[in-house]
Order: sequence, then C-alpha cells, then structure tokens
Amino acid sequence: MTRIGIALAAALLLAGCGAPEPGPRAAADGPRGRQCFNVRSATDFSAAGRDAINVRVGGNRYYRLEILGTCPDVDFNFRVGIRSRSGSSWICSATDAEVIARNAFGQLDRCPVVAMRQLGEREVEALRRRPRDR
Repeated sequence: MTRIGIALAAALLLAGCGAPEPGPRAAADGPRGRQCFNVRSATDFSAAGRDAINVRVGGNRYYRLEILGTCPDVDFNFRVGIRSRSGSSWICSATDAEVIARNAFGQLDRCPVVAMRQLGEREVEALRRRPRDR
C-alpha cells in the first residue's frame, strides 16, 4: 500500500461539493443498515488485481471496491481517485462510486464500481501482513 497522491486529493475535493451530509450515525450504519464512508476519509489504497481495489478509510476500516470489467493499469497505479456519484461525499453502495486512474497514455480512466463491501478482520489482518510493493 502507499499514500494516495494528488489525484485522490483532487477527487476528494470535487466530491465534497453537493448535498448536505448525513449525521454521524449515518456514517457508521448508513441508510437501512448499510456501511458507508466519506470519500474524504479515504487515506490509502492497494490494488486487488485488475478489477478491484482495497481502500483504507480512517484508521482501521477497509473496503473492497470491485470495478466493472477491468480498469486499465489500476494494479500498477501509485495514485487513484475515488469520486462519489451520489451528489454528496458519502459512499453507501457501489452505484455511489467510481474509481479514477491514470492509464499508460496519461489520460484519466473513469471506472464504475459494481460491488462494494467492508473487509472483515481476517482480511484486514492479511492486508497488513502483505509486503509493501509500492
């Protein structure tokens, strides 16, 4: 895993514009019990192959975002962005998010997220034990 660079910061700033934000309880539980996170809380990421990324939110929560098809070069990127598509900066479901990654030609690819879930304790522990490759 590595620190998220300028691309994520720009995406997070853009996501901050929009609808009023839900209160603190919604951040943890979300509507109808869903797990939500604020894109501004994303602090780190790691590729989980060509079609998914693991996102660290705050200090100890991780989410896996699965991408439609493959997002070119997401597994080689040092920086990615996460943009909320919901009009607020909260992501509570896959349809709320898209991953933004720079391709080999220097252009930004926008990759729709098709599945999202919070990682369990064992999965998080395995991520922490994995050697850093960036």
